[in-house]
Amino acid sequence: MIKFIIYEDKKEYRELYKTVIRKLLGGSEENYDIIEIEKYDHSQIEKIEKNDSRRIFILDIEVPGKSGLDLAREIRNYYNDWESQLIISTKYQHYQPISFMTRLLMLDFVSKHNNCENHLKECLMDAVRILNSHKNFVFTQDGELFQIPYQDILYIEKNKYDTYTTAYTKSHSQLIKMSMKKIEEKLEKSNHFFKTSRSYIVNLYNIESINYACQTIIVGKKAIRAISRDNKKRLKERMESLNNI
Repeated sequence: MIKFIIYEDKKEYRELYKTVIRKLLGGSEENYDIIEIEKYDHSQIEKIEKNDSRRIFILDIEVPGKSGLDLAREIRNYYNDWESQLIISTKYQHYQPISFMTRLLMLDFVSKHNNCENHLKECLMDAVRILNSHKNFVFTQDGELFQIPYQDILYIEKNKYDTYTTAYTKSHSQLIKMSMKKIEEKLEKSNHFFKTSRSYIVNLYNIESINYACQTIIVGKKAIRAISRDNKKRLKERMESLNNI
């Protein structure tokens, strides 16, 4: 789950930012959440106190109570959150202090009056890609810690003759002594993966092609018959959303 937190006092811009997000990720908000904060006060700011998800902030420079730059400092230094992506919006066309960007690891500044929608879309695409990279599937097995990068996983298959699963990666296969249900629970917050049938969880980013008529997916040069009739429509929707990013 990705949380988009819009810190903006002007409703017209909040609506614009929400429109850009929905165009990128789809309108169902199944895999993301949008939080709006229009001013700095305790009841509003408590919405960001829990760092329980991957987050992208769009912070306006001029918000009553605290500027977006000051809130950015707070996010980094007070909440010790150095993973969330920060995008600053401003009415000034050429306002881009390099010192702030470097110290606070800001992704970019977006001018409200200079091709705002397209520039924000590009920033959000970069932010989503950054959040989706460098994630690992971590589990302990037989006293050993395993970490498999998400980007390396092609699909996970339920074993036929026991209750375990097998992860097929770009280089090898790995037995995982967990049930399919447990695997699904561990991966449910990631938009990399989708359970296409009772026996398969597929990494959407590694799919090469899909034949919906034959219910097959080409992933890692291998064809797997992995699409249930019940999940066909949802898979199409997820792939369409992914292709818009």
